[in-house]
Amino acid sequence: MARARMAQRARWLCGPWPCARSSLRMVALAAALAWAAAGLAAEPGSEVPSRVSDVRLELQFEGLAWGDGLPLRTARNGMHGERPDDASRLVTHGRLAVGIVRDDWKLEAFWRHDDRLEFHPDTADLLFALRNDVPLEPDRQYRLRIDASGIEGAGIGVARAFGGDSVTAGVRVNLLRATALIDGRLDGRLRADADGEITADARLDYGYSTDDVLQRPRQRHDAGWGATLDLSLQVQWSDAWRMEAKVEDALALVHWRDAPYTRARLRLARPRLAADGTLDNAALLSGRESARARWQRLPVRYQLLVEHLLARDLHLYGRLRGIDDDVLPEFGLRLQTGAGSQLSIGWNTRASALLLGFSTAPATLRLGSDTIDAQTARWLELDLALATDLQEPQRACRRTRLGRACRACGAR
Repeated sequence: MARARMAQRARWLCGPWPCARSSLRMVALAAALAWAAAGLAAEPGSEVPSRVSDVRLELQFEGLAWGDGLPLRTARNGMHGERPDDASRLVTHGRLAVGIVRDDWKLEAFWRHDDRLEFHPDTADLLFALRNDVPLEPDRQYRLRIDASGIEGAGIGVARAFGGDSVTAGVRVNLLRATALIDGRLDGRLRADADGEITADARLDYGYSTDDVLQRPRQRHDAGWGATLDLSLQVQWSDAWRMEAKVEDALALVHWRDAPYTRARLRLARPRLAADGTLDNAALLSGRESARARWQRLPVRYQLLVEHLLARDLHLYGRLRGIDDDVLPEFGLRLQTGAGSQLSIGWNTRASALLLGFSTAPATLRLGSDTIDAQTARWLELDLALATDLQEPQRACRRTRLGRACRACGAR
């Protein structure tokens, strides 16, 4: 019974992945729509005189899955697969946005999904053993700890850029309607004795949309509403040096009016002889399941890039990316190949991942992975950006009706 109860907790590591599958389908659809829009915008043969306006349509997708010591497929398959190796984190991030840019302003609609699970390596080892019927190590005490934070939702954002050619700052304010959450903590200890007896004491306190731990029937709840603030700064020190800094979710709070939650304690003691002569295994799960108002803070995401011109068209860059206290250093080279195209290659030192990028006038693509073996991959990254200038029909000029050339546009 204890094994079955603890095995249920393995599902907590699998929650983000159904959303990851749906995000990949959204990427394919969004990319097709963006290319179609670009083709329509550039369609020749119109009889009406037109001009390229300063309005631009942009589509952007960011996707990242990172298991620190945990193969992503193992997490995806409910801890079945490759054994974890001192695993401590599982992070997924996805953001799809479609926006209109005019001058220094940008208006966009977006969808986002974020999960961050931080756990003790003992917890990952225990979950793997329970899910794969691997005997627990005798006389080993397992530390149980999982800190979970996740959200999914959609919203709108308004951004404004300030500055000139050498220094540019940006501010973006986002209004978010969230439909799914996970936010809480599991903490405790479990011990397996040499004779196979298990003792445990753990506490659980978390809010959720779907209870993946104790399998509580799904509870209906109102959507959460929140706001986030993003900041950016670009500095061109000279022809050879430039810097970019970006902080996303610098301030980010979501309020849930009636989020379901569970607060419980599991105690599993050594079996003992009761007064009536029967065996009592002293297993007890007590707690409360209800709903309450909740403020959820989203992790801060940040990035610092410094780039130096080594030779003609060849740049060396260093980048620091982070999610709260997780820092991910990266170094690489960027080559301008002419006609507005660029190639880049980088190395993420924390995840030992290779990063490849290609950029041209309408599109930017960036791919990253720590291995070509899908069974053992622990880092997968995909960034895609598409942009096209919108063309507007030029309004008829009264001077053209009189047969004279327009002083502004030259049309007759």
